[in-house]
Amino acid sequence: MTRYHYVMSNEFGIKENPILPGLSSILPVPSSGDPVMWKPAFYLLILVFCMILLALRGQTINFLVPLIPLLFQTGVMILVNYARDFRYMFSTELSALFAIGLLFLPLAELQKARDSQQDNKQEHD
Repeated sequence: MTRYHYVMSNEFGIKENPILPGLSSILPVPSSGDPVMWKPAFYLLILVFCMILLALRGQTINFLVPLIPLLFQTGVMILVNYARDFRYMFSTELSALFAIGLLFLPLAELQKARDSQQDNKQEHD
């Protein structure tokens, strides 16, 4: 079995010293290519898909509001950053995982959100 070395030989004398050496035979060896799961666009698409589903399910546009700062951040990153790295879009990944959980909200909670939106509209009229 191929063993993954996480510390390469170096001039400073730093060597591997795992606390749990048995895990190195269990953990998979990282592939040379970037899997889809490590690309920020994957999570952005999940987030947009989940928020659109929530907006349709709850019949309110309020669920699309969290997309505004995330899409703005993505646009800025496209303009100023040429390295598409997971760490630069970490907030998008966290938001996408949270949005997946929102899909499992009971419909009654979504109804309350829609009713509060309608109440706010009536107060302003």
